[in-house]
Amino acid sequence: MSAGNFFLYLNHDDHTDMRALATIESVSRPLRGEFIRVASVAGSVLYRIDVRLPPMLGAMFAGTITPSQFAGILALLRGTGETDVSVEGKVYPWIPGRYTGTSQRRRLILQLEDDVCASLVLPLLDDASDRQRMTLLRSLMIAGCVLHELDQRFPRLLASMPEPPATLDTLQHLAAG
Repeated sequence: MSAGNFFLYLNHDDHTDMRALATIESVSRPLRGEFIRVASVAGSVLYRIDVRLPPMLGAMFAGTITPSQFAGILALLRGTGETDVSVEGKVYPWIPGRYTGTSQRRRLILQLEDDVCASLVLPLLDDASDRQRMTLLRSLMIAGCVLHELDQRFPRLLASMPEPPATLDTLQHLAAG
């Protein structure tokens, strides 16, 4: 698969999609295309570390798991069984619940040029069927939106690294530093 434009849809009947759309709409209109690219690349970095990370971030975005549960799951995935940070009482930077903005299906365009960012995303898309590709793109972009809500600098950092983190430990050290 070569670089180019990829379409993904956010549906009005999915709360996670609407929350991701609210995050995208919080970005200045001229920067939204770049934001979608950066969010998708950051999501692909997480996917390469562990395929379960983007869906777990999506579940946290939907409010079905708490930050402390997410930290516990990460500790289990790392194999330590213990969390390094205290997330008790941690509050979501967004309000879990129903998005009250406009209710319409939105088509977004992910534009990938032939660069390092494309080399992180395209191999994942190559391995997916057409149907899975749209689901995967949605999951990657939503994971990037969650990272943006948690720390606006982190998705850009992941997308701009010449050698992105390859393990949960490396990712944790990067997030802590």
